[in-house]
Amino acid sequence: MATNVYDLFISYSSRDTSDAEKIKKVAEDHGLRVFLSSEELVAGTKWPEKIIEALSTSWEVCVLFTQDSLSREWVISEWSVALFMNKVVTPILKGVGVSAIPERLRAFQAADFYKVDLFIDALVARKQQRLPFFRDFAEYCSLKSEQAIQETLFSPDTSGSPFRFLNSINLASESVFFSGQNYYWPLVTNEEPCRKAVLTFLKSGQTREVRVMICDFEFSPAVVTWCKVNGEEYRDHLKKATINLANWVTEAEAQGLNLKARVVPFVPVSVTFIDYLNPESQQSRLLLTPNAYESRSGRRPSIYFSRCRHRDIYDNYYEPYNTWFSQGRNVTQVDVMTERRHR
Repeated sequence: MATNVYDLFISYSSRDTSDAEKIKKVAEDHGLRVFLSSEELVAGTKWPEKIIEALSTSWEVCVLFTQDSLSREWVISEWSVALFMNKVVTPILKGVGVSAIPERLRAFQAADFYKVDLFIDALVARKQQRLPFFRDFAEYCSLKSEQAIQETLFSPDTSGSPFRFLNSINLASESVFFSGQNYYWPLVTNEEPCRKAVLTFLKSGQTREVRVMICDFEFSPAVVTWCKVNGEEYRDHLKKATINLANWVTEAEAQGLNLKARVVPFVPVSVTFIDYLNPESQQSRLLLTPNAYESRSGRRPSIYFSRCRHRDIYDNYYEPYNTWFSQGRNVTQVDVMTERRHR
């Protein structure tokens, strides 16, 4: 089945639908094809899959930032995934200042909602300048079946996004071990659906287990380094992730569920161990994402290893990570009210 290709994906809060429709009209008046979820998602549609597919097949993305949309989980998820897909993401501001733009989007020039025609003119110009690349992009999208797109988008290529977190839960049958700095992000941006997915997974089987290990926002040398690169906001995000994770554990313990969480000083590589409780099963695998490496496309490469086929590689990662986990501080005992200064 042929796949739709869009010039522009508009991310917005449902409360701002009328304003998003105004952006869409201006874009369509310029001959652009636009994805707007309120018009594209019909009854019965599996909307998360459709949203991700549309992001994948959109040339550019814009985010309508208002007082309401700044904190909307799915708006945050959409622009986060767009960044991981290496898209141009333009913030469009209505009723909020430039300072409200999330840190990771400040590399892109923002646009004024009341001058949205200037943004659309610039988008058209960018498309014309790179028309051969756009044609290759459109051909690539049109040749991919819907199933192939889903397999690609729900693969490890989404790096630390909430979609990979949720996908790992869906892949597992008995156990999941999340470890690394990549996993602080879904604990902040899509905390509620990720928490529900973990608790639902644990409730579905008496022997099921989930472990989560993230960097200690107070003591980690890695955090100090990342703050120099990404700004002090990184530490705040990691601190919030720690608080959320501690709440997860408290809720799980109250329900007799086996969720374990630790904070450790340093995690050099983000890994996910799926079904490590049954290491000889075909389902057992390791998902590896180097923290410090990025491909030319801007995406961090991720690699699947089956434990059955790559036993040595799996063991060489699992054993030290399991040791660090056992030696880490219990996340529920971390004093999140005190933050040490790093110089």
